[in-house]
Amino acid sequence: MQAFRDLSIKRKLTLSSVATSVVVLVLASIAIAVHEYEAFRDDTIGHLEAMAFIVGYNCNVTLTFEDSKAAELLLSALEKEPHIARPPSTTRSVFLLPFIPVTTSLPNGCRWHLA
Repeated sequence: MQAFRDLSIKRKLTLSSVATSVVVLVLASIAIAVHEYEAFRDDTIGHLEAMAFIVGYNCNVTLTFEDSKAAELLLSALEKEPHIARPPSTTRSVFLLPFIPVTTSLPNGCRWHLA
């Protein structure tokens, strides 16, 4: 603190201006990072919800008529999404809920999960 007292008024004003600018820039950067994180999270959730709705709507007919070939075709479109992993087989129980959490087990040991 003694060194700060020995500085000229010009240096003290410069130092206080620089310190204020640094604090403001750090706070603004934190605010932008938090906003971007939340926006990315909301976009990802919206995308997955829309995809789940579309897949569920399209699989409704295949479940009604138990058409495994059509179900396989519909679910094969999910392979284009890199963050969705596919179960080893497509039985009726597997494609009832394609977006259930990793911790939930399905019959025959099949599990859908986000990679």
